Amino acid sequence: MLTSYQNLDFSNPVVAACTSLSDSSSAHHQNCFKEAWRCPPINTPWTTPNPSSKECSSKKADEIKPPKVAMNVIEPEDDLNSLINNECKLGLCGYYYGNLSWVSASHLLKQCKVGTFLVRDSEHGSYLYTLSVQTRKGPTSCRIEYVDGRFRLDSSKDLSHKMPLFDCVPYLIDYYVQMSRCSVHRISKAFSPVWLDMDEENTMDVPVQIYKPLYKQVRSLQHMCRVSIVKSIKDNNSSKTNFRTSEEPSALLSRTMKEEPQYKNLPNIVKDYLIQYPYSQ
Repeated sequence: MLTSYQNLDFSNPVVAACTSLSDSSSAHHQNCFKEAWRCPPINTPWTTPNPSSKECSSKKADEIKPPKVAMNVIEPEDDLNSLINNECKLGLCGYYYGNLSWVSASHLLKQCKVGTFLVRDSEHGSYLYTLSVQTRKGPTSCRIEYVDGRFRLDSSKDLSHKMPLFDCVPYLIDYYVQMSRCSVHRISKAFSPVWLDMDEENTMDVPVQIYKPLYKQVRSLQHMCRVSIVKSIKDNNSSKTNFRTSEEPSALLSRTMKEEPQYKNLPNIVKDYLIQYPYSQ
């Protein structure tokens, strides 16, 4: 699970509060409920409500509007397309291990350097994927949530609404890898995300460090060249702007290959190949 020393400044959401009824209000509600259901006296005549009275005012069906619901609703087709796109990107990344257990993931990461990571299917029925990473205290895992067609790292409840969302898992991974590298020089420790262990205390000193993927198998030379080119483009861009830029990776690559002279003359087939996987991991 992910948490932070202080609230991460990813957004500025509006939080709604809901008050609960006091004991006295609850008792009053119960008394009113009993009063409403008392049987009338036997001699009391039955009266038919007057349709013209204010108490029985009615509306036409077309005038009745459904209440506004404060939630994002994703269409089933968009939801399916989002999952398919994510599966395609995961199939290209090389660090997705599929149905790998936590025990097996820990065994693979045990001898690796701090920051080495892999992505696997979650063993929890409410989640799709899990990020397993080697920390200075040993291997740990963080579930990846799927919310309204996008992905985010699992976190403490008070931070969940501030966590950044991504259209696919490789984009999420790319973001945190870049953040881990930049945090050494640019980000204050007070605002750095840390791993939270619900079974232990005083674990706030374990920062999120994600540096190097543990590939399942040797990647092709073409793919490694693509990753290197994308990384070079992103490093050059991050030196000019903050790493938290809102520009999508594919949009960044498209713009760079149109504006930068060294990329303008690349064949279209090469440009398409780069945009197919616009991530540096």
